[in-house]
Amino acid sequence: MVFQISFLSVTAVLLLAGSGRGARLTGDADSGDDDPETKIEAFLARYVTSHNFSGVVLASHGGDEVIAKGYGWADSELGVPVEAHSRFRVGSVSKSFTAAAVLLLRDRGVLELDEAVARYIGDFPHGDRISVRNLLAHRSGLANLFSYPDYADISRRHYERPLDLVALVAEKELQFDPGTRFAYNNMNYTALAYLIEEVSGVPYGEFVHRELLVPLGMSETRDGSDVTQMVPNLAKPHDPVGMRGLRKSRYVDYSVFTGSGSIVSTAGDLVRWVEGQVGSRQVLGEDSRRDVLEFAWSESDDSGRRVIAAQGWDGVGYSAHVVHFPDEALTVVVLCNLNIARVDGEIARGVSAIILGEEPEMMPLDPKPLPEDSLQALAGKYRFGDDFYVPGGVLDVVARDGELYDVGREPEAGLIPLADGTFLYRPVWARIRFLSDGDGRVTGLRFYDRFVAERAERP
Repeated sequence: MVFQISFLSVTAVLLLAGSGRGARLTGDADSGDDDPETKIEAFLARYVTSHNFSGVVLASHGGDEVIAKGYGWADSELGVPVEAHSRFRVGSVSKSFTAAAVLLLRDRGVLELDEAVARYIGDFPHGDRISVRNLLAHRSGLANLFSYPDYADISRRHYERPLDLVALVAEKELQFDPGTRFAYNNMNYTALAYLIEEVSGVPYGEFVHRELLVPLGMSETRDGSDVTQMVPNLAKPHDPVGMRGLRKSRYVDYSVFTGSGSIVSTAGDLVRWVEGQVGSRQVLGEDSRRDVLEFAWSESDDSGRRVIAAQGWDGVGYSAHVVHFPDEALTVVVLCNLNIARVDGEIARGVSAIILGEEPEMMPLDPKPLPEDSLQALAGKYRFGDDFYVPGGVLDVVARDGELYDVGREPEAGLIPLADGTFLYRPVWARIRFLSDGDGRVTGLRFYDRFVAERAERP
C-alpha cells in the first residue's frame, strides 16, 4: 500500500547501506556517561544501525553547539557520507519561509491579510471569496492538487511559475466555503508564492533570498523548485525497502512544491532561521512574529516548558524537524534523506530530552524473532474504510523468514516488532495493533491508533 500523506509536514538518523539482514532496532540511551553528546550518540545508535535514519542532527544549547553530525549516506550508490553541512530539502518547514515573506509584505504596507486575494490578483480562482489569511491558515477551500488521481504524473512535470500550478485548480469547485473550516493543503502555500510574485514583482525564490536569507546570513539556503539548477552538497533521497533495505526514491520535479515544500537548507542555517523568527535576529515586526508562529509553526507545552516546532515530510525522501525551547535557549534540528515519516520527530524529542536532563521516550523495540505460527496467524489482507488517507486502501501482510511485510505497496514495507506485541509500519513509523475476537481469531488491525482495517482475506 502506497502512503503519500502530504500533510505530514511533517522526521531522523539512519545508516543507509545495503539491504541484507542486519541488526534490528536495539539500543539504550543510558550510556553510563554524563556527557550529553555521548548519550545522544548512544540514543541515535538504535536508529542508525537498524537502517532507519540517515541525515544530520544538530543541537544548540545556550549558544553552544552540543552536537552537529551527519549519519548515513548522502548518496548510497556512490558511497558519499552525510556531513554536518550537507543540504536537505526540508518539506513543509518551507511554509514558514513563505508565511514570513507574506507577513514581511504586510509589514511594508503592500498587502493586508483580511483582504480578498482578488485585490492583488484579479483573475485568481475564487479570489473574491478567499482572503490572504484563509490561504495562510489552510481555510481557503481550494481544490487539493495532491489528491488528484493523476498526481503522480503531475508531480513529474516542470512548472515555471506558481501561476502554472494554480491554473491546475482554477476550474475546480471549492471544497468548502472559505473560512468555514480547516483543511491542510499545499496548494494554499503555492498560491501564496504566486501572491508574493505578483505583489513584489520578483520571483518567489529571489524574494525569499533577498529579503529573508541574506539579512539572516543563511548562505546555504535557497528555493529549490528549479530542479535544473545544481545544488552542491544536496543529500539524495532514499526509499526504505522491506525491513532494513533502501533504494533511490522516485523522481519528482520539486516545482510542484513551490512555496509549500521547495526550500533547501542545512541544519546550521535552520538554527539561524529560528533566530530570525523568535530570537534576537528578527526580520519581521512584532505582530508578524506572532502571526508567523500561528500560521507556520506549532506552539505547545512540554512538562511546563514552552516549545515551538516546525516539521516537514515530502512523501518522496526528505523529512525535517525543528524544535525550539525559548526559555532554555535550546534548538534541535533533525534532517533526514530517508522516506520514513515521523522518526525525525522522535529523534528530535529524544535529543531534546537528553540535553534537558531527562530520559528520552523510545519505542519498545524488540530484537527477538517471532514464532512462525504466530506470524502466519497475522498474515492476510486488511482493508481500511473511506476515512483513511487512501480510502479503501489495503495492507497485504505476509509472513516471511520470521518477519512480517506489507507486499501490497511498492516497495514492500517491513512491520517492525515491538516488545508489547504491536508493530511499527516502517515507511511512516506508525504503530499497528492487530485486533482479535473473543476466540482469539485475528479480525483486523488498528493503524496510528486512529484507523481500523478489517481483515478481508486470509492466506
